[in-house]
Amino acid sequence: MPARRLWARYLLAAIALSLGIAAYFRIASIQYQVNQSTEWHDQHDFLREARLAYESGFTYTGDRNRMPLYPWVLALFYSPELSGDEFFARSKNVNIAVSLVCMLALSLAFFRRFSALYAGYALVLIAFLIFALKSPWTQPELPLFTFMALAFALCIESIREPAWGKSIAIGALFALAHYAKASGILGLGIYSCSFLVVLLAQLLGGDRNRRALLRVIGQALAPAAAFGLLLFPYFNENKARYGEYLYNVNTTFYMWYDSWHEAKAGTLAAGDRVGWPDMPAEDIPSLEKYLAEHSLEEIVGRFDYGMRAIRHWACVKFSHYYVYGYCTQFELGAQVALVGLAALFLQRRGRLSAREWQACLFALAFFAIYAMTIFWYQTIVSHPRFILPLFIPALWTFGLIGEARWLRGIRVKICGSAYNPPRLAWWLLLFLALFQVLELVTFRAFELSGG
Repeated sequence: MPARRLWARYLLAAIALSLGIAAYFRIASIQYQVNQSTEWHDQHDFLREARLAYESGFTYTGDRNRMPLYPWVLALFYSPELSGDEFFARSKNVNIAVSLVCMLALSLAFFRRFSALYAGYALVLIAFLIFALKSPWTQPELPLFTFMALAFALCIESIREPAWGKSIAIGALFALAHYAKASGILGLGIYSCSFLVVLLAQLLGGDRNRRALLRVIGQALAPAAAFGLLLFPYFNENKARYGEYLYNVNTTFYMWYDSWHEAKAGTLAAGDRVGWPDMPAEDIPSLEKYLAEHSLEEIVGRFDYGMRAIRHWACVKFSHYYVYGYCTQFELGAQVALVGLAALFLQRRGRLSAREWQACLFALAFFAIYAMTIFWYQTIVSHPRFILPLFIPALWTFGLIGEARWLRGIRVKICGSAYNPPRLAWWLLLFLALFQVLELVTFRAFELSGG
């Protein structure tokens, strides 16, 4: 490539990066002004727990409703001389800085794995439709999204090219995600169970090589060992204080109620955040109790309600000026990915290797199980942010499909010129995303809540 053309590309990239950073801080500053109350979106609880963490010398690990990682980060910037408003203002600045660190980590991952076009497109969506809007809100979502996304990406990479270092890193990332919000253990379980595909393929194929079987089992269990090692102090404290290693009021009790009103009048009123709730054993909610008291129709209806509630809150409720904007991008990106996936099966005639089947089934189970869990919980707390941990893994999946080898050579002619369909789709979606960014900077960011 001629030096002049190369320098022109560098110049355009530098201009685009500068404009992107300016737009990011513009949206963040607008949302900083929008976020005027700690009472919005539970921010006061994280500030309170940060103070308790500071005052306890970082031995306070929370009330088992919220996890300790984010309050500990805020506690690093707390000082007893700060008033409540001053600490709130500082916490918003801290979260903006945290968002930039998270964006840097995600940028490195996307540019390392994908073409500059797709990586740029995906990062525009992540930066402006989610991160910039949420950056000045005192919540643990952005670290959670980042850890979950990196863990998901590494799971796919480890399935394709196994390595012990990757396995340990997967466990560590899911552990950090769990320390941010008690949800990482689910992803870890899905990943470990996905190795059943390889084990069955080897056994059914007549491969009884003991070393190979042990290697697969080790790859499945190594992340769990790293996860357990990092979370052992927290789980051990759970057992000592509450009687269960995996105790968390949301997953242990609240998700088995039919509403937040029931939860408040039930285990919450009985002191579930201090110790095991002081109430008759037959009144304590559980999976078994829920199944005994609800019909199949009610259970299916709850999933249906949650799915409709998520779409209503995320894509419909607030009209055009209030939604984040990620719904349209997700739907269009999913359509591109589905077409690419269909092309794969047509070309390969369904003949995939055991590792390829494992990767497909892992991704399918990851999205399906997490989505169903989120839909289920919507009767307790309805908010679109609960579905957002799946957004970046979805973008990673779309990129893996759209930039796969079997699609690179496909060309379609438009007005006498040949184009690669996925690449053309990413360009079109990028222009749509940039239009949404312009809307955010000029007026939409003033009228929506990123929390």
